[in-house]
Amino acid sequence: MNPLFHFPEISTARLRLRQPRMNDADALFSYRSRDDFSAVARVPRFTHKWEAEAHIFTTLQGYYQQKKVCWFIELIDGSPVVGSVSLLAMKDDSIGSSHRLEISSEISPEYRSKGLATEAKKAIISWAFLVFPSLRRIHSEIAASNTASIHVNEKLGFQKEGRLRAFEAQEGDVVVMSFLREDQTEPNKALVPKPTAQL
Repeated sequence: MNPLFHFPEISTARLRLRQPRMNDADALFSYRSRDDFSAVARVPRFTHKWEAEAHIFTTLQGYYQQKKVCWFIELIDGSPVVGSVSLLAMKDDSIGSSHRLEISSEISPEYRSKGLATEAKKAIISWAFLVFPSLRRIHSEIAASNTASIHVNEKLGFQKEGRLRAFEAQEGDVVVMSFLREDQTEPNKALVPKPTAQL
């Protein structure tokens, strides 16, 4: 059975990772419009609420096309959306059949330095290797100036593979990192989610 037939909602000790909804636009715009949001992130700030709505729409479209899975991050205590983690197919592959996927994440400036990105990405990586037998590599590209995100990946076991000089017009250099199936310790089978939404 296709593991993406139902959206894979995942819970961790502190977090609920769930499907984006159009009514998340206010919360998404609230943190992505902050002046300090994109200081080191490779994603632009929003200046209008419709940008948040369009982002959610294209994110859902990517899921239905089997090209991307984006989880919005909530705290278990019922807080609004505080960030997201995404897995993306590379080139023309579908996300369920590729041997490599790219991972990316963002956290509201208000909730950074609390270990939330580490907790969320660890759960997603464990889930991905459990449900996608063909998956061998998880790829990550981070602005070299974003030392916090590089540190998160290092804590998770990612290996630095190189530095792309002057790769981005604004952020400059980009660090390439990867995590392979054989890099993981014993996978946590408890992270295989129960289906919560049907395509």
